[in-house]
Amino acid sequence: MMNNEPTKISSELLELLVNREFGERSIEVSEQLKQVKSDSESGRRRISAAILKLANRSQERLEQLIQRANTDFRDIVAEAEYPRVLEAGFGELSDEQEQQANEEDWNEYRNWLHGKEA
Repeated sequence: MMNNEPTKISSELLELLVNREFGERSIEVSEQLKQVKSDSESGRRRISAAILKLANRSQERLEQLIQRANTDFRDIVAEAEYPRVLEAGFGELSDEQEQQANEEDWNEYRNWLHGKEA
């Protein structure tokens, strides 16, 4: 089933993600993520988690993604949370195809959040 609710990222989960993805560089990365702009703390954590996923452990990519997110966070969140739907184009899939893509996207993202291999 598709999850229409925004992904909720706790402070604890975000810290775990930073440590898992960047290890020894986690303090520096946490400082960099403070640059992420959002209207709410929960939004900043969601965007930060999306950035971490897309950075794929690259600090250079992290900087680029923070800059992009501060221009328009929706692109970053969509790339991280809905890659199949984004690739196909929103509204371009049949309802059934979109539901399937959303389920696959959500499962992939949830597995990444919790450190499980696909």
